[in-house]
Amino acid sequence: MMKDSTFNGFELTPADYTFPMFHSAGSLSLRLEAPETGVPVLQGGIERLISHHPFLAGVVLPSVKNPGTFRVARASENLPPVVPMCTVKLLPHLQIPSSKIAAARKDETAYDRNHILTVVPVHVAESSAEPPVIRFQINVLGNGLILGIFFNHMVIDGTGFGVLIQSLAICCREYNTPGAFTQLPSDPSYEESSRAILATIGQDIQATKPKCAHPEPSMPIEEKTTNNEATHDMFLLDYEFHLSAAKIEQILKWTRDQTANGRPVPHVSADDIVTAVLWQSLGQFRGHTFEGSPICVLQRVLNARRRIQPPLSTNYLGNCFIFLDYLKPQSELRHPEGTGEFAEESFIRQIGSIACFLRSDLNTIDDQFAREYFSKYMTSGGWPGTSAHTADVVVTSIRRLPIHEQNFGDVLGQVADFEILPYMNPEGVCTIKPRRDANIWEVLVTLERDQMSLLRSDPMFGWLVEKEAPTCIFEPAP
Repeated sequence: MMKDSTFNGFELTPADYTFPMFHSAGSLSLRLEAPETGVPVLQGGIERLISHHPFLAGVVLPSVKNPGTFRVARASENLPPVVPMCTVKLLPHLQIPSSKIAAARKDETAYDRNHILTVVPVHVAESSAEPPVIRFQINVLGNGLILGIFFNHMVIDGTGFGVLIQSLAICCREYNTPGAFTQLPSDPSYEESSRAILATIGQDIQATKPKCAHPEPSMPIEEKTTNNEATHDMFLLDYEFHLSAAKIEQILKWTRDQTANGRPVPHVSADDIVTAVLWQSLGQFRGHTFEGSPICVLQRVLNARRRIQPPLSTNYLGNCFIFLDYLKPQSELRHPEGTGEFAEESFIRQIGSIACFLRSDLNTIDDQFAREYFSKYMTSGGWPGTSAHTADVVVTSIRRLPIHEQNFGDVLGQVADFEILPYMNPEGVCTIKPRRDANIWEVLVTLERDQMSLLRSDPMFGWLVEKEAPTCIFEPAP
């Protein structure tokens, strides 16, 4: 499993420019009776992961070959690293809560989204002249460890982040196991072959397009396009909702039963149902006016790894997401009139109809569509001119990522919790989180406070909600 710790660098692909230069954050919680014993295991696992994927130790720099684009390269030797690859932070006054929901409810009004970010090195995004690909922070709490992971979203997407966690679990399990060579889910060969396929996007366009000068991007890009003050709103609320899987299944069954009744219905998934619920629920109060009419635009994030031909590896770490826009008049998203069972039945029919609308469009996404979509992002300057940041509601799903199933070995044990940290999350963003329990769907929603109150008081959304609370990953130790 150990690899050469050097690399030659590589150019980013058009799919990487669907995101601007910014960092995302996540955390893994691991319960330990003696937390300090787990620190060297995590450190050793991270070292093994980086030896397998040396580019993780790299930085993102302007390309010397293609103006307006970027490359991943070694950090400059004349610039000392602003933050080490992995730091250790002692937080003995905090503990991993036994119940995130109960802990968060102790003082809901005091929610501070910046305080949560203490477990990740967010200052990397602001202080580095050469933005790093990834950085880790091991937080030692009173009853366990929280591993904070801070990664550059122009290099790694959400699916890639999940694959890295699976690989890290293997590296930690085999810590102090000489000769262990378990095949990791991620592999440098997957990266190289997938980037080669994505690099062919837009070649026919580039061949016929007259050459023009593109200004070379100046560093640091993060401060120019998505700086902390401009996009990380510390006053937003991030709420976790637990939706009833039984009721989601009830809506799904009703929708699929329409085929048996002679109505042509696409093969709707439970993900379609939850996405429809979020669009309909947030569409009650989020929208804008277009050509004199109030509308609500949904943006759905689609993993296109298997839509591209030839298909990419499902474990490719780089970006390969398509943002699909859907538009409906707000009048079509309004709750149906009625109370009690009649209202529930009408709500089920409405959600089923919206889910069919979403799925029918999704089935048309093929290689040609994906290539035409990504060809709009041939340089890093393409993002501001697209609709990738103008939706009223954005829904992404990482439910299939097997995060909670990961075992980090005898010392660290099973993942106790996983969280998407609210760094840079704007309002209207909803994330369907990795499956933890077959009985619930965990959804993270970011809104400003007044709109969060509207969502929480929505009777039809409330019909689906079993638990709710602000994001919480630690609490004061007794």
